[in-house]
Amino acid sequence: MSLDVKQVIQVARMQFQELLPEWTSNTSDIRLEEIEREGKNWAVTLSVPNPNGGSSLISGLMALGRTAKVIVVDGTDGSFVALRQRAA
Repeated sequence: MSLDVKQVIQVARMQFQELLPEWTSNTSDIRLEEIEREGKNWAVTLSVPNPNGGSSLISGLMALGRTAKVIVVDGTDGSFVALRQRAA
């Protein structure tokens, strides 16, 4: 049985919170940025306010004072596969 997209996003959010609790104390600050299929896996990009505060001159998420991580989830059972830093 495969997970649908909504289930994958929910699982990725839970894994993100478990892996980085210091960044996710306010779950309403977690934003879905991208979701992409990688074979049987899903790569879900989530962002949170930059824990170091402030904004940057770099374009994209960093300019908004946010940092993003990619959670890779197995699409069949929702198990954790990887955590990656999103490239700027």
